[in-house]
Amino acid sequence: MKKFISNLIFATFVALGLASCTKTDKNLEKISGEWYWQGTEANVSLEVYLAFKTDNTFDLFQKIGDGAFRHYTGTYTYDGVNLTGVYSDKTAWKYSYQAQVNGDNLVMNYVGEDKSLTYTRKNIPFTVRQHHTEPLKSSVAEEYLPFL
Repeated sequence: MKKFISNLIFATFVALGLASCTKTDKNLEKISGEWYWQGTEANVSLEVYLAFKTDNTFDLFQKIGDGAFRHYTGTYTYDGVNLTGVYSDKTAWKYSYQAQVNGDNLVMNYVGEDKSLTYTRKNIPFTVRQHHTEPLKSSVAEEYLPFL
């Protein structure tokens, strides 16, 4: 009988552990996918493709003005509201966001600033994935660093 109770308690803990993982996975499933935003900042045109993967990694392709797309990678965390990330070179994103997915839109509100962007669900074109240049280094003026 003791063994049965021990196994039952163990099974309960395993089930609770899996339930908590499922919650996180559902948050990642909400935001995962490929997103697109186009607009202007300081009279400069910008195009951004952003891919969030369910393994907590991301790909960012950004085009500033008439330049080429630049490719950045890294990891992110998303708890269903708060979105933060770190680039592959260990630099944190410039901003943290409160993010919500509404259908085919990803609304990202900057934490601490009165600014938000709305991305639209859109696949990253093959040409963008295949024909991009290296990321800009931090020695370049701040306005030309990664968008996030």
